[in-house]
Amino acid sequence: MKYQLSCTVLEQRPAGADCYELTLLAPPVAAVARPGQFVHLVCRAPGSQDPLLRRPLSIFAANDRQGTVSLLYRVVGRGTAWLAALSPGTRVDLLGPLGHGFDLEQARGGEPVLLVAGGMGVAPLHFLATALQSQLPAGQVIFYYGAATGRQLLLQDRLAALAGRLIICTDDGSRGRAGPVTAPLADNLAAHPAGVIYSCGPRPMLEAVAALAARHNLPCQVSLEEKMACGVGACLGCACRTYRGDGQVGASGAGGQESPSYSLVCTDGPVFDAREVFPVSGQESDRWAEGEK
Repeated sequence: MKYQLSCTVLEQRPAGADCYELTLLAPPVAAVARPGQFVHLVCRAPGSQDPLLRRPLSIFAANDRQGTVSLLYRVVGRGTAWLAALSPGTRVDLLGPLGHGFDLEQARGGEPVLLVAGGMGVAPLHFLATALQSQLPAGQVIFYYGAATGRQLLLQDRLAALAGRLIICTDDGSRGRAGPVTAPLADNLAAHPAGVIYSCGPRPMLEAVAALAARHNLPCQVSLEEKMACGVGACLGCACRTYRGDGQVGASGAGGQESPSYSLVCTDGPVFDAREVFPVSGQESDRWAEGEK
């Protein structure tokens, strides 16, 4: 069930370089929100039509008892700049929760659960880690978190409190291990068993994670980041190519058991089985498993 609400801003906290955590009072949304879902916000002054379109933001946290929903975002344009200027007590129009979230049932097998975040993909995975913490034994969640630089890493103390291990990577080596976050993931998958992988971040990273999951025959769910106009499946602007067959493609790119179709990230996703979005040939799997970007 989704709602359109005029929500009161309770708190706006800096979370890192040009990033903020926005907490809204939205009891109906908090009661039904699931990890991986998102909300669509109007980011303009009352009476204005600029920016015209809503902004989709992943749900970072939801507290049913307090009726609150928190969003983690980076200021990248007029809409998010307007959002960052909101003070407690002001109101913002919210539509949500939207989309399909992560399937937590796949995390019940007893093996370690791997969360792999790149950049702002940390937002839905924080919500997921919070939910998993309440249903899994302590230490079963391993959180991989990568960013371009150490300055772009967000809220590491909170992530560390939710995971048995927090593995940090930066492209420039300014924090944690130097290089892509898929490199330590590949190392650990080669040495240790795992149960399921959940991932959100830039598309090349998701493709690499999907290839590693395919190589090790692990279930993998990916949350896609996509620009959206309506958020409810009406405009078809967030269509992505998906495969509904066996998740394999030949060297020519043709489908294996079934031809590609198209799905909408806003309504069919944003969370997909990785095999639906990234069908992997043997050659691609070998390349991405080495941590290439």
